[in-house]
Amino acid sequence: MNIIDFSVKRPVAGSMIMLVLLFLGVAASWMLPVDSMPKIDNPVLRVSASYPGAGPAQVESGVTRPLEAALSGLEDVDEIHSYSREGSATVTIRYDWGVDINKAIFDVREKLNYAELPDAVNSVRIFKYSNDDDPVLGVMIAGIHDHATAYDFADYIVKRDLESIPGVGDISVSGGKQTEIHIQLYKNRLSAYNINADDVASLVRQNNVTASGGYIQHGAYRFGVRTDGQLASLRDFRNIVVAFRNNTPIFLQDIADVYYGAFMFTDVF
Repeated sequence: MNIIDFSVKRPVAGSMIMLVLLFLGVAASWMLPVDSMPKIDNPVLRVSASYPGAGPAQVESGVTRPLEAALSGLEDVDEIHSYSREGSATVTIRYDWGVDINKAIFDVREKLNYAELPDAVNSVRIFKYSNDDDPVLGVMIAGIHDHATAYDFADYIVKRDLESIPGVGDISVSGGKQTEIHIQLYKNRLSAYNINADDVASLVRQNNVTASGGYIQHGAYRFGVRTDGQLASLRDFRNIVVAFRNNTPIFLQDIADVYYGAFMFTDVF
């Protein structure tokens, strides 16, 4: 006897069975957990290395390629993607689905021990990707012709207003152009004053630093001392003394043009 014969010959029993199945389906749908952003353990690891003071090409040859070579022997890897920028390198490893990501972290750490990196590389870190890091809302700002002004508006006004909303974890700003101070040296003036460009760069760094100066003990209280040498304006940079000639100070503005400009991207993929 098939289902059709049973339903025709015993309509009441067939109807009761259908009602029971319908009830079980409705009950299961109510108890089934639903999440708009379910937690998924993506098999992705990210290795980040810091190489201060190195350019993108130097980072790629001295850090990124050795990291890729050391990690090339990993098992169950779908693809490896690298990203080099000034002062840092990032290697992203995407595994096949089903891989134990905790074991993969251990394997990556073992492989990194054999990577031949420059001594100036001060840190190599491993990050496990999580879909909780993905943005859930994107806001686009348009109508401002100056890209630097648009970025400052998004970073200093919109971002701070959104950060005050309860439940917001992190906000990042991308696009536009960040404002930074540019120093354009004049070769003829450097030659006239017999000043080296590397010395000028070193003096600028020395005059734009904030460091700890220790502590002062006063009775039962101890106060921290900090030297605040952070330059805050174009005038501060322009008034840096770079040399003395005939007991006369030579300022940075005498040998260079100091101005606000857009951030220069120096990334290598």
